[in-house]
Amino acid sequence: MELREARYFLAVVRTKSFSKAARELQMTQPPLSQAIQKIERDTGLVLFERNSRTVTPTQAARAMVPEVESLLRRSQELDMLARRLRDHPTETLPPLIVRIGCVPSALIGFLPGIMPLISGVSPVIYEMNSVDQRRAIDRNEIDVGFLRDWPINDSRVRLLFTEPMVVVLPEKHPLAAFETVALADLSQEVFVLFPRETAPAAFDAITAACAGAGYAPNVQHLAANDQAIFGLVACGQGISLIPAMLGRLHFPGVVLRRLNTNDTAVPLGVIAPRNDPQRHGDVFYSAGIELIGQEQPWVAAPEKVQRPPS
Repeated sequence: MELREARYFLAVVRTKSFSKAARELQMTQPPLSQAIQKIERDTGLVLFERNSRTVTPTQAARAMVPEVESLLRRSQELDMLARRLRDHPTETLPPLIVRIGCVPSALIGFLPGIMPLISGVSPVIYEMNSVDQRRAIDRNEIDVGFLRDWPINDSRVRLLFTEPMVVVLPEKHPLAAFETVALADLSQEVFVLFPRETAPAAFDAITAACAGAGYAPNVQHLAANDQAIFGLVACGQGISLIPAMLGRLHFPGVVLRRLNTNDTAVPLGVIAPRNDPQRHGDVFYSAGIELIGQEQPWVAAPEKVQRPPS
């Protein structure tokens, strides 16, 4: 599969439509359809079930997605390495490329503060949920990651800190008038959350905290990312709980309020391979601890951060 074909394949998988994928790729539909047919001939697989209205990826196509995404990532990394080799004199080595996976909340609220503390590396950063980061570490697709998980669940993870969650409310919600909200006050609300399969530690922390308050959350909407959560809440589709560091995002139509309990604390940890010859895990973990010690504004408010035991 050529790189051009890989991009075509992923666009059709993502949009489930040849016409939408063609618009996204800024091309006409016939050559896109022909390219997908060529991939199917070359692989000997039926990749999409087609009818007059929909295009559905087959099981074979879904199984190929991680490999095709990895192919495109490796191509981008090779291009970056080539540029750095061109930009540096032959007698010196270019900065070491480090592939970093990061959950969206830490990509907004933590990683930007860490990077200035690390020298001699050239980061290639991928937004990844916690589950995908573990898979990427196993497949040598990233060198280090920042994820929401506990060390007890994976010995490769080292805890940086635990962080409370805050409530996301529509700006005209009655509870928006208060500075803090009790979990019990949310028992009759519709919840907008992320799927458990992408962030099990955070999802389980929310459901366990609600159970402790005497109810199971009424989850009616699952959002793929933080922006979608904010948008659904702004549209009046429910309320949500998010890591406190996302509070530095400003989204119209919503307000954030603290909970009156820390029972919903979620972890942020560093993951690296067990065989880590460049010691990326040590380097980024140490930088994370240094950043927490400085109490930089990239960390949520200092009073919201619980440091790991020394």
